[in-house]
Amino acid sequence: MISRFLTSASLVALMAVPAAAFTLDPRFTDTDGDLIADIPTDAAQFLDPSVLIFAYTPVEDPAVYAEVWQPFLDHMSELTGKPVQFFPVQ
Repeated sequence: MISRFLTSASLVALMAVPAAAFTLDPRFTDTDGDLIADIPTDAAQFLDPSVLIFAYTPVEDPAVYAEVWQPFLDHMSELTGKPVQFFPVQ
């Protein structure tokens, strides 16, 4: 009950902050103002990692979720043609 209240209170507090208060790091651009970094205009700046990392942060032991997420990771690997590694965050 308390955690729901704190989560709700946090969301209300965050919604009260004007979007102009948030800015991206100077190395990124946000031309449309949606607070999501734009893709580079120069293709030479694109990144192409050899392995994709998927992280999930549960409230319990994250290691137990490796099997739960495996079908999704397999699907992501199939779509991208790259290995996908589960990274349990604590």
